[in-house]
Amino acid sequence: MSRHVHPYLLPLISCILACIVWSGVAVPPEVTYNRETQQLSVNATGQSLLAVLGQLTSQTGWLIFVEPESNPAITTNFKDAEIGAALESLVGNMNYAMIPQSDGPTKLFIFRTSRGNATLQVRAAEDETVTIRRVGNELIVTVEPGTDIEALAKKLGAKVTGQLEGTNTYRLTFEDDAAADSARTQLAGEPGVKRVDNNYVVDGRKPAQTVAQGPQPPVKLTLNPPSGNGGIIVGLVDTGVQRLGGDLDQFLLKPESVSGDSALPSDELTHGTSMAETILRSIALCSGGDTSIQILPIDIYGSNPTTSSFAVA
Repeated sequence: MSRHVHPYLLPLISCILACIVWSGVAVPPEVTYNRETQQLSVNATGQSLLAVLGQLTSQTGWLIFVEPESNPAITTNFKDAEIGAALESLVGNMNYAMIPQSDGPTKLFIFRTSRGNATLQVRAAEDETVTIRRVGNELIVTVEPGTDIEALAKKLGAKVTGQLEGTNTYRLTFEDDAAADSARTQLAGEPGVKRVDNNYVVDGRKPAQTVAQGPQPPVKLTLNPPSGNGGIIVGLVDTGVQRLGGDLDQFLLKPESVSGDSALPSDELTHGTSMAETILRSIALCSGGDTSIQILPIDIYGSNPTTSSFAVA
């Protein structure tokens, strides 16, 4: 059975490419402060205000305080902006007060009501922040309907190596990183091109971890088949899923893979298998022992140690 991206989900694709959240690790915003010129550059797509400010205090050494519960999502992209203009872009409809200190770091207060209510100090981003690595010789290109993507790729010296089904978004693979960088500049002036994104490496086929309280009892759950097409399907985007054994295998739909087949280990659980069992255990606790919910395993790794944001999308 063919599955397509629902049209209501299409606006999420570009956000997915720009900000992948995988196994609890989020792509951080890009914040750069030039101390010599006192200019700020920020690239954030849907990240929280606190995440951006955490990077900002790491870059500047400022003490930043916000009014509690003021943590909107931010989407902004500017380069080498003066501090005043940069802060106005960051805080949106909130207020800010910047107070230089003669005997210490500058203090920045961000608030909705009054400066005195900005009492929550922003923690600096940890030094071990995840390093974001792009796939250097690839670009993700979204084009207008009717655009000949094959002709465009040939013109750029690239190959079309993937498509987000049901959309006009394609993965283009180039000979090397330099060719991809050159093509990005050329694509900015190409008619029919709506958006150009990087493809990013997603690390870590994490192994399953044992729980401290010891082995769990078997999951007891009965499948109550849904009538017609009204059943709920949980898409498990992870590693491959092994057989669960007993009656639990009937809760697994035919798996799909976007990264090729993989040989699943026989001596240890995959992360996907662990998550599938966790999902079913939670359903059993909440449903009273029977459900029509089934799981669709989607393997985004195949036999590879890493995958990409395009594969996740």
